Parts: sequence; C-alpha cells; structure tokens
Amino acid sequence: MLFYTPLLHQPVASAYLGGFDYTLTHFIRGLNDNPVWNALFTWVSFTADTLFMVLLVAALYLGGYRKEALVVAVVLLVTNGVTLGLKYLIARPRPSDLGIVPEDQPAFPSGHTSNAFSFATTLSYYHRKVAPLLFAWALLVAFSRAFLGFHYFTDLLGGAAVGIIVSLVITRAAQRYDVQITRFVERLPPYGRSTA
Repeated sequence: MLFYTPLLHQPVASAYLGGFDYTLTHFIRGLNDNPVWNALFTWVSFTADTLFMVLLVAALYLGGYRKEALVVAVVLLVTNGVTLGLKYLIARPRPSDLGIVPEDQPAFPSGHTSNAFSFATTLSYYHRKVAPLLFAWALLVAFSRAFLGFHYFTDLLGGAAVGIIVSLVITRAAQRYDVQITRFVERLPPYGRSTA
C-alpha cells in the first residue's frame, strides 16, 4: 500500500488538477468581494462543521426522529473517517494563493462538503419531500469552501462523492435491517415509539 502512495501523490497532490480547476477555483474565490457575503458564507460553511452536525443529530433525536438520528450519526462517523483517511493518504496541500492562511489539514477531499452531502443524502432517503432543500444547502456549503478560499474546486467534488457514496452504502444496509434498528431505537430514552 505504501509503495503506491507516492504514485497517488503525483497527480492528485499537485496544486491544481489542470487549468479548469485553477480557473474555476479562482473565479469562485474572486466573487468574494463583499464583507456581507463573506459573513453569510462563513455561517453557511459552519453549518457543515462537525460540531454543528452533532447538534443537528441531537435535534433529530430529541425531535422524535430517533431512527434517522441513529443512521445519520453512523453515516457521519464513517464519512469523517473516510474523509480524514483520504486527506492524509493523498496529502494535497491547501490553497496558498487565495488570500488566506492555509489550514493545517490537507485539502482533498473537503470535509465540510462530505459532511453536508452525507447528511443531505441520508435524510433525503427518509424524507424525500425536503430533498431539494437539503441538496441546495449542501451545494451552498460546497460553494462556500471555495468562496472562502479554503479549497480547490476538485476538493469539493471529492467531498460530495465521499458523502454520497458512504450515505448510499449505509442507508441501504440500514434498510435491510430496518426492523432491528426500529426495535433498538424504541428501547432508547425517552421511551416509547419514535415518530420515524
């Protein structure tokens, strides 16, 4: 495995994956010329932070959607593990020419984007009517990461792919064991039937 890591680093860990990545990343970043928009997208970005995701899962659980909360929590845990593993395996450097001090963690894939898309995909499985709103939010989160100068455009694509794939795999497994999961959550406090 370690033998192939340098081969992976060569094409992916470079600053940009071709002219399209460079052009689109700088175009999105160039739109950030207004402090109001900067503040707005800073907030949008925060809504996909791991801490905020924990609060959303807690809100689902306390709101009676315990099955969804459990599945979303598992999806987010796996998503974060896969994202972090890929970050350090690929070791792509953060943008250094977008006007901000680069963060310490590697860039690819975007963790906020993978969080947003895993959450949106999972909750859309249980509540399809709100799917357009969830994916609109996830797209805004992804956009915000380049808008604020934290990621290249292809980091966002990678994050979206990780979030969607992990969610689809786990939600399909959860569907297979739906009866067992329902019985399990009914034994969790507060006791009684979940509204899910």
